[in-house]
Order: sequence, then C-alpha cells, then structure tokens
Amino acid sequence: MHDIAHDFLQYLTKNEYLIIEVKDGEERVELPANNKLGHLTVVFAPEGPFTLSFDHCQRLRTITTFNCEITSLSRELILQLKCVRTLNLSYNNIEEVPDEVGVLLHLRYLDLSYNWRRLKRLPDSLCNLVNLQTLRVDECKELGKLTSLQHLHAMIPSKLIQLKLPKSIARLKSLRTLDLESVVIEGEGEGLRLSDLRDMDELQGKLTIALKDSAASDAEKAKLVNKKHLLHLRLWFYRGERDQSSIQEAVLNALQPNSNLESLQIEGYDGSTLYYPNWTSSLINLKSLSFYMCDVCKYVPLSVLAYLGSLETLRFEGMFGVKKVGFEYSLDHQVILFPNLKQLEFYLMSEWEEWDHHDENDATSSSPTCFMPRLSTLSFKWCAKLKTLPDFLPRKTLLLQNLIITWCDILSQSCKERQGPEWSKISHIPNIQIEHKTVQNDGVWIEQED
Repeated sequence: MHDIAHDFLQYLTKNEYLIIEVKDGEERVELPANNKLGHLTVVFAPEGPFTLSFDHCQRLRTITTFNCEITSLSRELILQLKCVRTLNLSYNNIEEVPDEVGVLLHLRYLDLSYNWRRLKRLPDSLCNLVNLQTLRVDECKELGKLTSLQHLHAMIPSKLIQLKLPKSIARLKSLRTLDLESVVIEGEGEGLRLSDLRDMDELQGKLTIALKDSAASDAEKAKLVNKKHLLHLRLWFYRGERDQSSIQEAVLNALQPNSNLESLQIEGYDGSTLYYPNWTSSLINLKSLSFYMCDVCKYVPLSVLAYLGSLETLRFEGMFGVKKVGFEYSLDHQVILFPNLKQLEFYLMSEWEEWDHHDENDATSSSPTCFMPRLSTLSFKWCAKLKTLPDFLPRKTLLLQNLIITWCDILSQSCKERQGPEWSKISHIPNIQIEHKTVQNDGVWIEQED
C-alpha cells in the first residue's frame, strides 16, 4: 500500500518538479509553454549570465541552483519571477543583484550566500519586499538597506573581515534572528549604532557585536536587558586606540543583558579589572562564560563570579597581563562557591605566576562550606610561569575527574615528581595528563619512560 501511495503521489506531482542541466554554450533555455512547474532546480550552469527564460512559468514558486557559476541576473529575468516565494542563488559568482528584485513582492526566502568573490552590496529596493522573512548573505562583505525581515544570517568566518550593517536594520521591529559572526557597531557615522538595537526586543538565539571605542555614548541605549529571547552573546572590543580602559569599562557596564542569557564571551576587553561589569551577578541562567584576549587585566578575581549558580563552563584565554588569580577579599560564612561549575580552563596566560588564596586560618574570616563541588575538568595550557596549583584541590573538589597540564614547564615538572606539595594536591584525581602524556588513568599511575 505504501508503494502504491508513493507512486500515485509521484504521478500527481511529476509536472510540478523539474531538475534542469544548463550546458555550456546555450545562450537561452526556454521552458515549455503552459507548464505546471512549481519547483525548479538548476544544475551545472557554466560561468556566465543566467540563461533560463521563465516566460511560461506563472506557477513557479521555488528556484534553487546547485553547482552553478552564474555571474549575473538580467533585469528581464527578475521580472519573470514575480510569483516566486523561494530563491536560492548561493555558491555562485554573482556580481550584482538588479534593482528589479524589489518587485518580487511574494518572495519570502532569499539566499545569496557565498557569492563572496564579487557580490559586495545589495540593492536598496530590497526594502520593498514586504513578505521577505529570511535573507542569507553569508560571506558577503557589505549590505544595502533592509526593512522587512524576521531572520538575517550573515556569517563571516574571518575576523579580518568586518560586516557593516545599515541603520535601516533598526526599523526591523519583528526581527527575531540576527545571526551575525562579526558586526561593527559604531558610535557615529552612517552604519548601525548601538542605540539602533533599542527596539529590537524580539531578537533570539545568538548575537555577536564588535564594539569600537566610539560606541561608548550609545551603549546604554542598546537596551540589551530587554532582549529576553537572546541566549548567546559575544562582545568583541575592536582593537583601535590604546589607553581606552575607562571607556571600555563604561561600555561593558552599560551593556547589561537579560537574565535569561545562557552564554557570554567577552573578547579584546582592555579594562584594567574584571570587577566590571556590575551586572554579572544578575545572570542567574548563565551556563558558559569566557574571557578572551583581555590582556590589560592583571588580576582575575574569581570571587566576583563565584555566585553564578548556573555556571558550568568558565574559560580564561589570552590574558597575557594577568599575574595573579584568586580571591581578593574575605568570603561570607556558609556559602557554596561555583555550585554547578564543571569545567575550568586557563589558556595562554604567560605572565601568571601565583594564586591569591583565601586564608582559611585567618581568625577574622570564615571559610566557605563548599568550593566548586561539581568540578570535573581542570585545564592549564601555556601558563609558563605558574608554579603551583590551587590549595582547594584536595579538599573541596571531590568529583574532579580530569586534570590537563600542557606547555606549563614549571608546573608540569613539579607535578610529575609524585612527591611534594603539588602531587599531594592531585593524587586523588583519576585522570591526569601532563605535557600530552597520560600519567594517571582511572586512578592508576602510569610509569613514564625516560
């Protein structure tokens, strides 16, 4: 019965779907008159103009190209597509999209991704596409004006290429997806400014913002705190002028996200301390927190982050100015610090020398009842000057399963000796890897060859 139903469905739709191969040298490809074609896939079109004619395709709703090298779309061709809902022209070599695309009022999905070699702008007439819901322009460097989107995808893998968005983006009150890998937010000029994000409260998913120092006056106006559907946020401070510590601290402090945020990455931040921002404790649902290339900071105060109850992953990378990590002031009695932290990573911290331990013997303060009770993986990589491990390891991290130490010459040597204070801190950890070699597996020491 299933095969019969399948065959019958194929019979009913056989005239609605067509795959056509465009051969090299064909100047114009005509489709049959009075056809019922609704969905067309074009394959192997050679480098050159799009040569198909759609004069007789009044029912055509979907056009997709595959393995094609189309370089241009004629105005006449675009005007033949007035009933099309989906137009996928990704992975071609298109140089320009004609202004006539603005008459495709039924268009809901447009994909121009990976025409990166030549396509550099989109026509202003795209703002006429009142039904357009999704635009994909991955690896297209610049955009024209847009006004009626719900989903905008513009991934640019290379950090060397910065995507500039028009101010008209701010009029997209219903925009739900702003999936952008690298967006330059400016404090002045014609491009998108932080204040232009003010009314875009339906944003959801992830957002990456590259911040210039000139964005300081606009930061608070972005109203990120109102974007309750935004779950993943990356704040990348664009490396411009130096000695901008106080400005960046003010910008970061003003960019308070909603408490629903689940992951936060702060990159290139030149603030002198991580005591900013003052809204960190409000992120009650935050699961992942990363600091990357914040190389002006000299001290990492874990106490500021210790009360993030949902935090599972904490990562510090490229903190080249840090010399000390630890707790700077006494902690309250009867507290659980980092209650759900599972993974703690320290990478590329070449000047880090020591821990600033909380003194549990200090009569004026009381020690916390529990410290990282669920920590399972602890990693150190490229921390050349670090001499010791934290004192809390043997007593407070009973669930710790994995310790990884790589490119940390001083620390690695002291841990491999199986004696002394450092070994006593880690001997209970089942799996230990030092300098790319497993020295303890499931609690069993593995003898190393000289």
